[in-house]
Amino acid sequence: MPLFDAIRLTLADDTLGEGEERETKLFLTPVGQKIAVRLGTTDLSCLEKVFVQGDYELPFSLVAPRLIVDAGANIGMATLFLAAVFPRLKS
Repeated sequence: MPLFDAIRLTLADDTLGEGEERETKLFLTPVGQKIAVRLGTTDLSCLEKVFVQGDYELPFSLVAPRLIVDAGANIGMATLFLAAVFPRLKS
């Protein structure tokens, strides 16, 4: 299932109560793995900014870093993106 369709289906569920948090798993094609997304949080917004809007695509993909420190990683979407772009840096 395309990422956009998965997000749309996830957002279609309006059954969350006030302050209630629920988690769903999505297969994130760009990184080739399943991720957990907490509904009712900013997780989907982070996912959208990094993988749909491409906030981290340029100029970061034009450099060849030796080390990347994601010091404010929030839920780690940028970390997942950068690990996919620079696979030799995985530890």
